[in-house]
Amino acid sequence: TGSIDSLTNSGTITGQYAAIYNDKLGTLGPITNSGVIAGAIMNEASQDLNINGGTGSTFGLLTGFGGGTDIGDVGLITNTASNVIFGSGNQLLNDNINVGSFKVSNQGTLLVNNSITITGNYDQAANAKLLIGVSDSAVAAGTASDSGYGRLVVTGDANIASGSSVGLVSTHTYGFAQGQRYLVVQAGGAGTNYNADTLHYSVAGYDVSGTSVVDGANKNLVLTVGAVQSVTPPVTPPTSNGPINRANTADGTASLAGLFNYQGFNADLMNVFNAAAANGSTAAGNKAGAQLSPTANLAAATQGSVASTVQVLNVTSAHLEGLRGGSTGVSTGEGPPTSGLWTQAFGGTAHMDERDDIAGYSARYNGLLLGADGMLNDNWRLGGLFSYTKTTLNNNGNNDGSSADVKSYGLFGYASYNANPWYLDLSVGAVQHQYDTQRQVDFTGVNGTAKGSHNGMQYTASAQAGYPIDLGASMANVILTPIAGLSYSTLRQDSYTEKGGAGTALHVNADNLNSLKSDLGAKLARAFATSYGSLTPSAQLTWRHEYRDSALQSVANFSADTTGATSFSSTGPKAVEDTGVLSVGLTLVTHNNLTVAAHYTGETGGGFNANTGDLQVRWAF
Repeated sequence: TGSIDSLTNSGTITGQYAAIYNDKLGTLGPITNSGVIAGAIMNEASQDLNINGGTGSTFGLLTGFGGGTDIGDVGLITNTASNVIFGSGNQLLNDNINVGSFKVSNQGTLLVNNSITITGNYDQAANAKLLIGVSDSAVAAGTASDSGYGRLVVTGDANIASGSSVGLVSTHTYGFAQGQRYLVVQAGGAGTNYNADTLHYSVAGYDVSGTSVVDGANKNLVLTVGAVQSVTPPVTPPTSNGPINRANTADGTASLAGLFNYQGFNADLMNVFNAAAANGSTAAGNKAGAQLSPTANLAAATQGSVASTVQVLNVTSAHLEGLRGGSTGVSTGEGPPTSGLWTQAFGGTAHMDERDDIAGYSARYNGLLLGADGMLNDNWRLGGLFSYTKTTLNNNGNNDGSSADVKSYGLFGYASYNANPWYLDLSVGAVQHQYDTQRQVDFTGVNGTAKGSHNGMQYTASAQAGYPIDLGASMANVILTPIAGLSYSTLRQDSYTEKGGAGTALHVNADNLNSLKSDLGAKLARAFATSYGSLTPSAQLTWRHEYRDSALQSVANFSADTTGATSFSSTGPKAVEDTGVLSVGLTLVTHNNLTVAAHYTGETGGGFNANTGDLQVRWAF
């Protein structure tokens, strides 16, 4: 109810309830603030609230009770019975403002480093200036509320007078770059007029332009950073004011090209756009491009799931081989038992080096098989099995921190034809893969993890033939078996949309991958009679060749882009054409119709290597 003609502050005014409070009967004159006002400012009187700022390079600070300038420190000015007028001088505004049906008038210089909401209207005079601060940690925590740079969000009309100034300033060491776009004012009122063509724009070292853009119910003032300002001696200007794609790998170039097509106003995706445009080197561009692409993460998950199916086929082949007389390949006449139940557990590790500029990965996998089979007649054995495998993959290189988990459920049917001496093994199967992917994006200005979940369906068929040869007594009756095999599989993965990622989330289209492999090798085995039963050690060496070495094709777009303008296509690493496979095993067939077998299998070639161990138990009846 009192009266203050004027208030000058060069220190700190603070209060937990309110730093400054004037009730409807009070009189509060102009406030000149070159210090800090930390806490709510409440003016219930009908007299306008006038606030002047510092002079020269000094900015007065208006902020919340905490006294800081981060987004968590934003305070509130409540002044619903009159206008708020920022007069002469400089103010760093870190308070939301509620003026109801009235307006905020900027007649001086306002610096805004966070997203500030004005409930009401906003006017800016011809001699006034609005400065937008851009920080180094743009969405560093991955929160949608922190765009990494300032903006005014006006619920009513926003009017900026012709000749007024709007500029971008770096609050720390943030690097501006050609092609970056900043949404600096967003207004919901139909009477909004930015006079965008007649404003004065500024950003240190670059040309900059402004555009008024309608986005649904909002009208936005968007600033676009142009080319580097001319220097002496003059340089040839670029042919485009768009962002410069620094990547030189196919994958990195594709994802950045898609990103730089974005013309929308999603705060998170604009931040990713601007941070990527600020990359100043080829290495930085390649890293950002690799992380923004799904290729490395998806290729690892795909190769891991396909490899787990190969392990199931390897185990099935070893099982059938074990039924041919303790892995000797010579029929022994197993006697009365013609059927059996079996289970087999396996586990191992795999590693793929970087290939075709796509980051590699390391993998761990384990699985369990349950099967049953029996003799159809003297020549044919038929069986079926259920398989479960779990694979965990971790990318390296530019995609370090990204990972995938794959669970695979399979049903297989298999058959073996024994023509004595030669034999033929056949199998068909269907496997459902359940993928959970985590794609880490971490480069200057962006830090987030985009998570995806999708399914894939794989169908496979294989055939393997062998011709066991007894090398005779001079060679200790060792059995040599030349082996030739062929396997085909097709995998279709569903489309999916990632979540999270601080603007980096993608929608990835469905894709297909086909494989046709041949095996050519030989196996040595010899059975020994023991008090426990027949013990057979074996060793097999195989050359495996891939005929369908085409790479996985991924088509994706950034999920925040509803227009599809950011769509891009990227190519994964080609399949390894040639590998060598070594398998050693030990099989014990006991006198009570119980078989126990253990194997080690190693596969290597073309930067890929895998090591697998398995243990099988079979009961014949």
